[in-house]
Amino acid sequence: DYRPAGYRAAFARLGLDPAAPVVLMGTSLGGFWARRLGQQLGRPWLALNPAMTIGQSVGHPLVIHRVAKGHELRRRIAEALETVGLSPPEQFMDKFPSDLSGGQKQRAVMARAIILNPLLLVADEPVSMLDMSVRAKILELMLQLKSELDLTYLYITHDLATAKFFCDRIAIMYLGRIVEIG
Repeated sequence: DYRPAGYRAAFARLGLDPAAPVVLMGTSLGGFWARRLGQQLGRPWLALNPAMTIGQSVGHPLVIHRVAKGHELRRRIAEALETVGLSPPEQFMDKFPSDLSGGQKQRAVMARAIILNPLLLVADEPVSMLDMSVRAKILELMLQLKSELDLTYLYITHDLATAKFFCDRIAIMYLGRIVEIG
């Protein structure tokens, strides 16, 4: 399956078959999903490989898809880190996840999520494990990225207060089915 575990989990939570081929208007999207969708998980300590530096982790999608290498890879990693507020980026590239705070880890996950310039970003409980002050800053950053990068989010949460603040439309699910849209 070309979709990462985070997508499969998000699809399963939405009641969709995560293994089914993705088809839009009769055309299989195939690798499109892997390149044009980003994922932002709520548990950044699980989303970041503890054996990889932040630079390696953020740049990993570029390496996997053979989009950049060498100086261009390092430049794009620095740009993504700067975009999410981890600056100066050189200060964070060679650190490991264990060296960062919870908010910094979440920002690193966001940098990895946007590095391929996605059209859609699946944010699965992106602020649920953060304290209130950090939560507000991350939500503000997500809104800023939405505007600057023209992102669309699929925001999955149990917290209706953040959904009300963050979302344009909300679908309420119960037992895997949408029961209300507003």
